[in-house]
Amino acid sequence: MPSKNYSTLEGLSNNAIKSLFLDSRGLLWIGTENGVSLLQSGKISNFYESDGLAFNSCWAINEDQNGNIWFGSYGGGISKFDGSKFIPIGIPKGLSDGRIRHFFPYKNKIFIGTENGLSIIDIDTHQVIGIQESTSDNTQSYISGFFLHKNYLYYGTYGIGVYRLNPDEEYPKIEKISDHKLIYAMAKMENVVFASNKGFLDVFSTPEQLIAGEGKKSIGQSVIWDTAQDKHRNTYLAAWGIFTQDGGIFRLKDGKIEDLSEGFDISSKEILALAYDSIDHELYVGTQDKGLYEIQLEPGIGYEQFGGKEVLGFAFVEGKKIILHHRGLTFFDNKGNIEKELEKDIFKKSSSEYVGKNRHNLPLHEDDFFEMDFDIQASQIVFYDLQLQGKHLWVNSNIGIYQLDLEGNILIYIPVHSYEIGFTPDGKLIETNPYGGVRIYEDPAKMEYRYYSPSDQNTPVQVSKIIQNGDKTYFSSVFKGIYHYDKNEFLSYLASSIWKEEKFKQIHFSSSGQLVIASEFDEVFIADSYPEFKIKEIIPKEKLVGKNVLFLESYADNIFIGTEKGLNVYRNGIIRFFDEEQGLHKKLFKTAKVNGNHLFIGTYEGYYQLDLPNLLREYLPQLDLKVSEIRVNQQKMDKEEFSWFAYQSNSLELAHNQNTVMLGFLVTGHQFPNKLQYRYRLTPNEEWSASQSENTIVLPYLKAGVFPIEVEVYDLHSGKSAIYPLLRLQIHPPFYLEIWFLLLTFIVLSCFVYWLIRLRIQRTRKEATLKQRLAETKLQALISQMNPHFIFNAINSIQYFVLKNDTDSAIRFLGGFSKLMRTTLDNSTKSFIRLSEEIQYLKSYMDIENERIGNRITCQITFDQSINPESVEVPPMLFQPLVENVFVHAFDSKHPNPTLHVHFQMAGDNLLSAEITDNGRGILDGNQKQFHESKGMKLVRERISLIYFGEGDPVQVDSQKDNGTRIRLLFPFKQTN
Repeated sequence: MPSKNYSTLEGLSNNAIKSLFLDSRGLLWIGTENGVSLLQSGKISNFYESDGLAFNSCWAINEDQNGNIWFGSYGGGISKFDGSKFIPIGIPKGLSDGRIRHFFPYKNKIFIGTENGLSIIDIDTHQVIGIQESTSDNTQSYISGFFLHKNYLYYGTYGIGVYRLNPDEEYPKIEKISDHKLIYAMAKMENVVFASNKGFLDVFSTPEQLIAGEGKKSIGQSVIWDTAQDKHRNTYLAAWGIFTQDGGIFRLKDGKIEDLSEGFDISSKEILALAYDSIDHELYVGTQDKGLYEIQLEPGIGYEQFGGKEVLGFAFVEGKKIILHHRGLTFFDNKGNIEKELEKDIFKKSSSEYVGKNRHNLPLHEDDFFEMDFDIQASQIVFYDLQLQGKHLWVNSNIGIYQLDLEGNILIYIPVHSYEIGFTPDGKLIETNPYGGVRIYEDPAKMEYRYYSPSDQNTPVQVSKIIQNGDKTYFSSVFKGIYHYDKNEFLSYLASSIWKEEKFKQIHFSSSGQLVIASEFDEVFIADSYPEFKIKEIIPKEKLVGKNVLFLESYADNIFIGTEKGLNVYRNGIIRFFDEEQGLHKKLFKTAKVNGNHLFIGTYEGYYQLDLPNLLREYLPQLDLKVSEIRVNQQKMDKEEFSWFAYQSNSLELAHNQNTVMLGFLVTGHQFPNKLQYRYRLTPNEEWSASQSENTIVLPYLKAGVFPIEVEVYDLHSGKSAIYPLLRLQIHPPFYLEIWFLLLTFIVLSCFVYWLIRLRIQRTRKEATLKQRLAETKLQALISQMNPHFIFNAINSIQYFVLKNDTDSAIRFLGGFSKLMRTTLDNSTKSFIRLSEEIQYLKSYMDIENERIGNRITCQITFDQSINPESVEVPPMLFQPLVENVFVHAFDSKHPNPTLHVHFQMAGDNLLSAEITDNGRGILDGNQKQFHESKGMKLVRERISLIYFGEGDPVQVDSQKDNGTRIRLLFPFKQTN
């Protein structure tokens, strides 16, 4: 049965599990030796003393009538979770012991079984209620379990018997009713009482038999610590022998105990706790050493280890099952028992006997038979496929083709090596050679056949699959498309222009009579074959989960598409997907076959058997979406921090400066939460976001407004989607945009010499705007002068690749150039951009220029740690002309290790320094003046002069012959938030 193991690797707080409890909301609480874990929708959260637990070691969990969850620790007393926080109660006055074993909730009380007797606590006041001890025996011992029967509460102990009391009494009196000793655990299922003894389980048909001390039945061989019963009345037992390795997970059925550890794939022998989920029909198993197991009790998927054999093919006939595997053939009778096994040596013997008698009359590679070595050992035999034709089995291998009867007797051996065999509509054997044509055998035993040469364009070559249906046999080829055989002739769809597709891996006839074909590139086509071939539907590869189609099968209207990721099920335009979450843990699929209502899938280590009606049944879970976390401006939501905070279950109001919001949401009610994908929209009129598997929504820099956020959940398991409202989010505008503030401002300004202040403000703004506009206009003009220079060089680079006939590089270079052009055009209209954008622009420019010269130059851009490139704004494209000079002038073709380094650092308040350094030839003495008067340098100097008002020269050049050049620029920057 499919199982999933949660350990500390998956986030569990500790692998030693002492208690499990599934609460009324469907949440699984896990008590461990070191903290409490919560499993919800496949995700684990952990809680410790720092979160409010009284003590980390948790041995008991239960829920009271108010929905509060109670936690009993072993040594630190009690904790309570009220739905929002943990309340540590500790060891209240009157509690018999701080080591808690069991809880039993009853009305407004919790009965507490401790290591040293019984206590009762009021769930509201947390006060311990007194108990009247029995005068006959007041010896204390740990309590091993409770059950309710006929208005009495019974509890067992380890060593001093069984007791009962009236739970409705204010101060109940304890009464001993049995001397049954050594009870490790006690429970009642329906009317049957289980009492775990040392090394076996005592079963009483009724509580009255327990009271009378008669009629018990002792079964098993280990110590039972917990029990659970499913909806089919199967009773599961958690066992740990303490000092012996006889524990595990067991099922009590018909008075006998059945070990399910192997079937559930549970290796632990130390199992202490169980919990059953009746909605999803899952059993949770808590172990002492290996964490938590989640078992699907009715999954529709079962796995047979099959001795680790690699399963290659299935055949089903007369209620029997025959499996071809890498070691041979296994025959099962109609009850599933192994009837016969044929090992490799049997096949080798048949081949050797034939070769010994026909040594001089064997097929030769020169006669267009595929290569074969008749001298290989039995251990080297490789089987390919198993096919059923009529009442006979056919097996092809690397030492020949075999015909067998249904009892496993070899009838015919054909000394031919063929990867793919098939049959004509009238049952004749078809043998294919990847390169040497096709043979159709009239009499396989006598090697009588008709040969079809590969020189005929209609003869199938490089065949990947053969299927037969009706009066035609179809062939898929990895390079030559589709063929069919009809009326003693082959027909190539490619050569006949019926279908131009060339590369195929799989072909299958669906149960509805249509051809299903998987291409080499994993598109799946559905076609009608009668009265003429016609493509009816295409399943694009983007819809499939997985990239490689490993098999095709069908059942009713469902098409099964096996990939390396799992099983895709296609029906009426909808794809459902199954993988390890539903039980397909081993996904290296080899073969598949539908038999009746079951799909068998062979793997490298065994095979799956899928119950198709169960697997394909309609699955419409009632999902519930709730906001689980809110972060505003990267900070977790806290009421005291936000003046506009008014968060309820479905609404949230925030101020204008609280407009970057992260919402985490929890989805409950789905058995397979990893099959869910999400997308959201802020308003009904907006487009949906891209689909994602993470259940978080990040909304940066929201404008003021109201956003009724909706989430669409797409379920890969069911293939259906639904829309759910998540949260009504409102961002208030800043106060100065509120109507009341605008009105008040207008009145105040009207009263205080409005015309004079207004005139002064307008004059000031007009002068400032005029100065700013003059500077911006000149900057834009300078930038626009630089663009043609850059474009000219870039076009030269593209021309260089074109002249070299390097089409790939030209296309790649052109793509990078077009992207850079867009960035250049965008930046040319801006006075300032973020330093990170300028760095990215320079990197893109360097990559393009460097690629033009074969990536000879080692380029590097760095900045001091004191600089945050996201919050610093600089003039755009200020450094590009200087970097361009390095590429054009700094290095000759013989330079051994050309390098270019651009470094940004702080140079004072609101002042940055950029150093552009190379190790090239330097600027010759005669060229110094020419360099300073060059167009690129003049543009840089003029741009900086418009914004730099400091002392000294903002552009410094230091160059030495054959020792490189360093240019240092000083310029102001803008600091942003």
